[in-house]
Parts: sequence; structure tokens; C-alpha cells
Amino acid sequence: MLSAIISLAIAISLTGCAQTRLSHEPGLVSRLARPQPALKEPSAPTLFVVLHTRYLEFDKPADPSVAKWWSKHKVRHQLEDVIGEFPFLRLASPEAPTSPPRLLIEATHALRGHKTLNALSRMTHGLIPSSATGCIELDATLSRDGQPLKRYEAVGRYRLRRHLIFFAMPFLWGYKVPAATMEDTFRDLFLQVQQDLPTLFPASGGAT
Repeated sequence: MLSAIISLAIAISLTGCAQTRLSHEPGLVSRLARPQPALKEPSAPTLFVVLHTRYLEFDKPADPSVAKWWSKHKVRHQLEDVIGEFPFLRLASPEAPTSPPRLLIEATHALRGHKTLNALSRMTHGLIPSSATGCIELDATLSRDGQPLKRYEAVGRYRLRRHLIFFAMPFLWGYKVPAATMEDTFRDLFLQVQQDLPTLFPASGGAT
């Protein structure tokens, strides 16, 4: 019931919104050039992925119910979909042992823009136009036996514009934009890790 109420509230708050993808850094993957599924070499280690999330709205933590909904029903599903493209990755819980190689990801989804203008736009259901930038920021640490080996960063951005006129233009809504931005930002991160595997875990080391 709570999930349904949250979903309805988010849908109402986004009435009259148009969303557009902007950029990815470091740009290892784009919307038109997705990576092919990688084959795991026999000597490659299995990295256990631990995900921590937070959701910010104009530099302040979002409502806990919204943040929990976003983390549980959105980000983790997107992560699971992308992990399937990288056979050396496995999803783990925060309580997983620290001995095996693991990748700890701190994921932040932040909406940034003019706070007052966006508040007025929401109150008027988009009659007063506003815009915001959605930023997906992934900070990851690869470690083994509790010791950090290397840090990684990946960032994705999209634009959110709110105006009542967009309500009559559903082809501009782009409701899948945040999810697609998150997924490709995960891909950017994992491609960086994949490039370092031969150096960090050479075949002669026998890492498992």
C-alpha cells in the first residue's frame, strides 16, 4: 500500500515533465554503443558488489520513504540487470565477508537546480516552468582482504524540465531517462573495473 502511495505521489509530482539525457563520464558506453556481454576467463576473480544508495533533492536528503522506494525498487533492479552483462560480478549484501575481492559502490542520485523555483512549479502543477539536473554519481572502492586496491568514479546526467504544456506532449516525457542514465553509468563503472582485472588480479596470482 505504501509503495502504491509513493508511486502515485511521484507520478503526480512529475506531471508535465520532460526528461532528456545529457552526458556520461568517463564515457566508455553511450546510448548507441552498448558493450557486448563479456566472457569470464577461467582465471578471472569473482567480485562481490555491495551497493549503498542515497537520494538528494536540492542538496538535502529526500523523504525517507521516497529514498527507500528509489533504492529498493529502482536502483537495485537496474544494478542486477547490468551485472548480468559482466560475469565476474556478483551481488552481495552489506554483511558479506570482506575477504573475497569486493566492489563497494556509493550511489548518489541528486536533483540540482533552483530550489525555490522548483517548489513553485510543483505547487502550481507545472504552471510555473522550472528545470533541474539529475546527477547519478557512483563512487566505488575495489578491495581484497579488507584492503583497498583502487577507486573508481562514474557520473551520468540528465535534464528534467517541468511545465504544464508538457502534459499534452507525452512523447517528450522521457520517463525511462533516469533509469537508462543509471544503467549506463553502472556500465561505465564496470568497464573501468574490467579493464583493470588483468593488472590487479594476474592469472599467476590465482585470485578467487
